[in-house]
Amino acid sequence: MEKFPEFLRYHLSLKQTRVRRERLFKIVRESVKDGQQAFELLDQLENYSSLFIALSNSNDEFWRDISENRPYIRELELFRVKQAYPTLFAAYEGFSPENFTRLLKLVCVLSFRYTVVSSLNPNELETLYNKVAISIKNGEINNPKQVFDSLRSVYVSDEKFSQDFSLLTISTKGQKKKLVRYILCRLEADASHIDVNEDSFSVEHILPESPTSDWRQNFTDAQIEEMVYRIGNLTPLEPHLNRQIGNELYPNKRGVYQQSVYKLTQNILAEEWTPNTLATRQRHLAQRAAHIWRSDFPL
Repeated sequence: MEKFPEFLRYHLSLKQTRVRRERLFKIVRESVKDGQQAFELLDQLENYSSLFIALSNSNDEFWRDISENRPYIRELELFRVKQAYPTLFAAYEGFSPENFTRLLKLVCVLSFRYTVVSSLNPNELETLYNKVAISIKNGEINNPKQVFDSLRSVYVSDEKFSQDFSLLTISTKGQKKKLVRYILCRLEADASHIDVNEDSFSVEHILPESPTSDWRQNFTDAQIEEMVYRIGNLTPLEPHLNRQIGNELYPNKRGVYQQSVYKLTQNILAEEWTPNTLATRQRHLAQRAAHIWRSDFPL
C-alpha cells in the first residue's frame, strides 16, 4: 500500500504526460465521475498490480514461466530504474512475449548507459518513456524497434559512454557493491566467454582501500581517495587469493593475479601500479563495456 501512489502515477501515465504525485487525487477526481468509471479504474489497476510488483523483484512468481526475463528484471532492480514502468505496462499488454523481453533488454542497456554510467537527467527520460507508453496504448508503436527510434535521443553514444565509463567510480560498500559485482561479472564473462557467478569472487582493490605508506610512492592522498573505487582499480579474485594478498604491494599482488581463473585479473601485467596504469586499464575496460551494453538495433 505504501507504493500505491507510485503505482497509480505510473498507471495514469498511460493516458497523460507529466503526471505529478501531488496531483494524483485531482486527476482521478476529474476522470472518475460515477460508479461505473470507479470500477473500471479498479479493474485496470488490478490488471497491472501483479506486473508492478514483479518489475521490482526478479524472484517473483510472475516470472516463473518467462524466466528469460529474470536477468533483466534484476538489472532494473540494481540500476534502481523505474522511469520505464509506464512503457513496460503498455508493452506487456500490447507486445508479444518475445518483443516484451527484447524491450526489457533495451531498457536495461539504455538505463545502464544513461543513468548508471553517464548520470544524466532522469526527468527527460521519464517524459520520453511516458510518451512512448501513450503511443503503445494508442497503437502507434507496436515493437521494440519503434520504441528505440522514439528513445534514440537519450541513447548515450559509444563515444560519450566510453569517456564516462573511463572515469566511473562506484563504492564497494553497502548496496553499491552488488552493482560493482554485476559490472565485473559482465566484463569477465565477455573476456573469458564463460558464465560467471556473481557470488563466486571477491572484489579485489588493486590499490588497497587502506594502503600502507609504501603505496604513497606512486599515489598522493588525493589520488588514493579519488581512485580506490574506480572500476579500473577493481578486479574479480578468488576469496582465498584475496585473503592471501591483503594490502601487499603491487609486485606481490601481480604474481598472485596470475593464479586466478579470471581473465580480467590474469591480464593485469603492468610493471607497476600508478594512476596512469590504472587509467589505461579502465579505458580498455570502457571499450569492452561499449560493446557489452549495446542496443540490438542499428543506430
